[in-house]
Amino acid sequence: MKAWWLYWVEHLVADLHQPLHCATSCRYDRDGDAGGNRFPLTLPSPRPGGRGGWNLHAYWDTGIGNAWDAAGIVGGTPEERVCAATERWTTDPSLQPSAAALREGRPRRWVAEGARLAESVVYRGIQPGGAPDTAYRQAQADACKRLALLAGYRLAAYLNHALGR
Repeated sequence: MKAWWLYWVEHLVADLHQPLHCATSCRYDRDGDAGGNRFPLTLPSPRPGGRGGWNLHAYWDTGIGNAWDAAGIVGGTPEERVCAATERWTTDPSLQPSAAALREGRPRRWVAEGARLAESVVYRGIQPGGAPDTAYRQAQADACKRLALLAGYRLAAYLNHALGR
């Protein structure tokens, strides 16, 4: 049961650092786009056999993989790519979160940060039915690297606190 709860805490912390899990846009749909799920993109189908298409939410859910590709972290097993990304990104001073961001331990604030990022990055430079251009793909990769680090540091702080360390 403890292992299940550990997985669930990790999953929730990671999801709260994905901007489209924290926001919806009413710019193109008065009822909102369900966190990008109703914001279609024109990209080759992610499913075998070409069924179904991409939406903005699915595109951002693949952000870490896209960031790996943008950083030249390709080949090997997923575990090897995680290790390579961790080594590279945790030693890059330009990607390190601020001390204030690291101290922020309130999930409600993480959601607000995600909503602001959705407005300032995710929904900028792309239209429904469009395809991400080079600048948009780079902005996604940059955001996802920073968010992955921030989520990892915050998860570690949360677990240390929960375990009394």
